[in-house]
Amino acid sequence: MCQTLGRKRLAHAFACALSLALLGAAPRARAIDAGTPAPVERKPVVVFAASSLREGFTALGHSFTALTGVDVQFNFAGSQELRTQLEQGAQADLFASADLAHAAALQQEGLARAPENFARNALTLIVPRGNPEHVRSLADLARLDHLVIGAHEVPAGAYAEQLFALADSRAPGLRAKLEARVSSREPNVRQVVAKVALGEADAGIVYRTDARAMADRVSEVPLPPELELRCDDAIAALVHAPNSAGAAAFLAFVLSPAGQAELQARGFLAPGAP
Repeated sequence: MCQTLGRKRLAHAFACALSLALLGAAPRARAIDAGTPAPVERKPVVVFAASSLREGFTALGHSFTALTGVDVQFNFAGSQELRTQLEQGAQADLFASADLAHAAALQQEGLARAPENFARNALTLIVPRGNPEHVRSLADLARLDHLVIGAHEVPAGAYAEQLFALADSRAPGLRAKLEARVSSREPNVRQVVAKVALGEADAGIVYRTDARAMADRVSEVPLPPELELRCDDAIAALVHAPNSAGAAAFLAFVLSPAGQAELQARGFLAPGAP
């Protein structure tokens, strides 16, 4: 039986999780010993993942390949764009979304299995390096010329609208002022970061992990605790996955202590974290 181990032995903890996944999902798998992952078919695992997961999942992919010898191929884009691709017949093994809604929609359409929350994120404000407009709070965005957020159907955009509503409940009228400052709604959160980094926008609303990943190009203005929103990331195996055994193995890794440590090292919160 696998036992929970300390962070120094996370690779061994993953080996336990991987062996369990493979024993249930792949006829060719055999039990592991001495902490060595069970052999898995060398066919790459194809993962469609939200843009906000780029750094975290790229790191997970490298670690998974180092442990198993199996490559992971990623398609990063907005969650809504990836969902559309899958609905139109694109082939993949797993779908990782920046919200639960898009993964749940694919499940309802018979394209994905039940999604699981694997991490949480949080919104933050970003400004060009040096904060030239001296933004100190969400209310300061109301005096800017160019505020950039995600499009309505993009999880980060939907979360930004929830943030506006939450702010308005504390300062009536602020939502309308903030919406009036929105000059662009981007198809994914990385486009928001890019516009701010290039000075094409005075500020943007993104995930905390994006601000951290691009700290050399943008400055973060954290939100106060009363305005913090928790954003749930979800992952689901696809019903018609070409590599179902690989999908099960990578999913087990994402949920394992080793996978969770990789994500949390990059600013993600544990599923269900307050």
